[in-house]
Amino acid sequence: MMFQNPIAIDDQRTKTTKVRQITGFSHAADMHCCAVTVDEYERAARSLPIVFIKDNNGVWTSMCMLGMKQDVNLCVDADGNWAPNTYVPAWIRSYPFTFIRQDDNTLVPALEQAAFSLDPNEGTPLYNEAGEPTEFMNAALGFLKEYHEAQVRTRRFLMHMEKHDLFEQIYADLKVGEESFRLAGIYRLDEAKIAKLPADVLAELMTTGIYRLIATHLMSLSNLDTLAALYKQRSNYSAS
Repeated sequence: MMFQNPIAIDDQRTKTTKVRQITGFSHAADMHCCAVTVDEYERAARSLPIVFIKDNNGVWTSMCMLGMKQDVNLCVDADGNWAPNTYVPAWIRSYPFTFIRQDDNTLVPALEQAAFSLDPNEGTPLYNEAGEPTEFMNAALGFLKEYHEAQVRTRRFLMHMEKHDLFEQIYADLKVGEESFRLAGIYRLDEAKIAKLPADVLAELMTTGIYRLIATHLMSLSNLDTLAALYKQRSNYSAS
């Protein structure tokens, strides 16, 4: 779990906090999938499969698959390095910054406490001596703002897909050597249903750019083979 104990940045505990240097992606080593926004689809689809999941409350999320086993990210090696030529989702790049929901249901920026520098002479401060946000802090907050806006666009896209009943549950069967894997609980957009949409709806999808997102998602599914290749590479490395 990437964020285990985040606290609001406006909390008094963060006023003098310094953030240790984050190197590598060990913080994402146990993520076999990760939320991805529509703003990332084109870049993510070049190397990772994009699928959809539905939670118990009926809320849809678009995800990029990072592994074939629970809690195993095939894109992160034992040293925390990310697999070359493979997209790193924005959610993972946001670490150690995130949002948390307050008691009044508002979202506020937060910082993972595990990223605090324990040495007061090391790390990057969030505020300068005048109590103003540092460039580091402003850059992090700017990234979070852009990510939140992308999440809003993604929710609109997913609601549009649900409105036209375009989600189709799939089971991805993969075989690597003597091992077989079945990825369950995931959805894709149904090409047959899309083809049967009324002409005016298809025209709307084209003019709004939604059809491009659909096509990108469908194209990305070929990257399920990429996961199998990463698994084989990792297995060969571990055995050597």
